[in-house]
Amino acid sequence: MSSAKRLFLYGVAIINLGIFAGGAGTLLRLVFDIVFRSDNWRDYSQMQLSAGLAMLIIGGSLWFFFRYLIRRATAGNPLETGSVIRKLSLNLILTVSALNGLSSLATLIRSVFSWDSLGGALSSALATLVVTACLWLYHSRIENREGQPSPAARTLRRWYLYILAGFGLVMLAVNSVTLINDSFLALPIWGSYTIESGNWSVIAGSPLSRMVVGGFAWWYFWFKLANNDAASTLRQVYLYLPAVTGSVVTGLVAVSLTLYRILGFAFQHPAEAGFRFLCWTIPTVLTAAGIWIYHRKTIDEEAGRQTPDRHSPRRVYYYLMSFIGLGTMLTGIVYLFGLLLGLIIDSVSSRMVFDAGWWTGQLSLTLALLLTGAPVWIYFWRKVVSSTSEGGVSERSTTSRRVFLYSVLGIGIIAAVTSLIIIIGQIVNGILQGTFESGTLQSIIWGLAVLFSAIPTLFYHWKLLREDQNLGAEKSIRRKHVVILAGESAGRLTGQIEQKLGYRTRKLWLTGEAPEVLPDWSEEQLEALISQISEAEGSDVFLDLTGETPRLLPYRED
Repeated sequence: MSSAKRLFLYGVAIINLGIFAGGAGTLLRLVFDIVFRSDNWRDYSQMQLSAGLAMLIIGGSLWFFFRYLIRRATAGNPLETGSVIRKLSLNLILTVSALNGLSSLATLIRSVFSWDSLGGALSSALATLVVTACLWLYHSRIENREGQPSPAARTLRRWYLYILAGFGLVMLAVNSVTLINDSFLALPIWGSYTIESGNWSVIAGSPLSRMVVGGFAWWYFWFKLANNDAASTLRQVYLYLPAVTGSVVTGLVAVSLTLYRILGFAFQHPAEAGFRFLCWTIPTVLTAAGIWIYHRKTIDEEAGRQTPDRHSPRRVYYYLMSFIGLGTMLTGIVYLFGLLLGLIIDSVSSRMVFDAGWWTGQLSLTLALLLTGAPVWIYFWRKVVSSTSEGGVSERSTTSRRVFLYSVLGIGIIAAVTSLIIIIGQIVNGILQGTFESGTLQSIIWGLAVLFSAIPTLFYHWKLLREDQNLGAEKSIRRKHVVILAGESAGRLTGQIEQKLGYRTRKLWLTGEAPEVLPDWSEEQLEALISQISEAEGSDVFLDLTGETPRLLPYRED
């Protein structure tokens, strides 16, 4: 079957499945409204009932027809069963149905806590849950029966698992913080800011139900289904970026706000509602810390089962956190320069330029940004410097480092040029109008602050870039098309070869009787093999790792 035909069949089948599911959900909601004796069923018009029946009959008929065509094409045909389009459609249906089903389950559980307040939401949630559960169970059975016969199929399966695991973790974490925040705000210690507790089931019902559903989803998709996937790159991406980086950023935001509000209170900056913000910032910090500790521990435990090419997610994590820390710290430095320049202008001006006490809020924000951004940048930049020293030119030539350096330089140049335009424009305007005084200086404070911060940043990172270029990090690599034949046990060795080459290879995994496990190669042996590949005749090279010694065979395609 051609790819165009596959795309047509699966695309039309998914659309009609959605219509069929929508019609079934509409009719089920009406049935449940009648069963639960809700008054909402009276609001159903004949048009809604007719539309539900039409969607059910027409969408269902077309879906069954295209499903029949697909089943006939895939019967006894492993190529069709493992096609990317089929696996994409299956995992897409599983993901969407699971997300909708989990949300409906949370609403359904909430109805147990507050039956009267939801009205027809119970019937709607139950109808959606029944439909999505049927869809998920049916397609999950198909996916489990067929398995994942190709690398693309396994990758799509992993996307499905980690999207649902991340969804469950976020739902669990966010609603844990919400529950603690609402609980503390209901205490009679906040004076006029205390929220009305009312019925406890109303306050706790929504976050508690979502905590239960989120915890279940995270347990099922992370611990049960994705437990034996430690060697995959996508798992490392999930661990380092959404889980670890997300928790660090969330915790830093909460810490920054806490410091800002506490410092503002210390500098007698008006606090609108005292320390009510602690009801959510402290739980947020503790929750983010727990998520970070768990996933860092998971990364350390699984480190031994990873091949060398799995370092890329960790490298992205280091540079991303360095970028976030640097940006936060520089923002604090800009505010610091603005504060100092403002104080100087205010002290030498003959009239009041700023409002009284203006500096307290700015000083609080400056210290909060510096106290959070500087430690983050120092910690992660030391990690980057250490890995660069160990990795040499190959580490300096990585895409993550190139993107980081050029991004910082690009943003720095734009900021410096913009600030110069503002400064020169305001000065010239003041001279031409003959009003060059404290008001003109006040208008260029932030331009000067940005310029003073951008210049040393540009100098430092430009120096790093020139060092990399002088060491040959940006020299074009003459890439060859390398095909490696190896057993599954040689995965670590193939990863080391790719790391030394600086680009990916095509790998063929030997089936049947597995060859003997190759011993760990020394650095000298790897360098010698890379030299042989580079010096081999032509641009196509076949590397056989199934014997006692590797065989390198240059070849050409007709």
